[in-house]
Amino acid sequence: MLLPCLALVVGTPVQAYPRVIGPSQPIEAFVGDDVLLQCLVEPPVDEEELTVEWWRPDLPFDPWDPLRKDKYVHRNNNGLDEDDMKIALYLGRTELDRGGLKNSNVSLKIMRVEIFDSGIYACFFENLRSPWRGADMMLIVEPKPAETTMMPTSSKCPPVFYNEKTLRGRRGLVAAWVIAILMILVGGGH
Repeated sequence: MLLPCLALVVGTPVQAYPRVIGPSQPIEAFVGDDVLLQCLVEPPVDEEELTVEWWRPDLPFDPWDPLRKDKYVHRNNNGLDEDDMKIALYLGRTELDRGGLKNSNVSLKIMRVEIFDSGIYACFFENLRSPWRGADMMLIVEPKPAETTMMPTSSKCPPVFYNEKTLRGRRGLVAAWVIAILMILVGGGH
């Protein structure tokens, strides 16, 4: 009696739920770069019939914008972008990977990132039939490294770097020489 029940349990296929997957490590970028935040669904599903939402759970509520709780970094409903639902800072700077929509890739491209873009991003499928409908990731945006400028020099001399301290020191040395020469000339004339 137990054997037929066991065969029924073992023979019943387990339903595989799709899972939303994002990067496990922070994404790093410099100010002005374009960044791709990866978000995939495995196994693949037809995203064109789903609502894909990208939002920032770390942004505070804005009392001057009562609809802020309903605005997103990017929102795509049934294959159509909803720009009226975007946070103003992201208007004209985000797009979904169009080629990836049919391959379960809903990666978000943010163009010309700024320091304020640093933070947590969430990729979420509103109507995906799965207990794992979203993924979080961290974006870190840093200032571009400073570039050193050199004064042009001849090929025989090593490069010379000028800064305010160097110039101030030279001015003081010149002033001391001028005073010393004046004292000699004025003192020597008596």
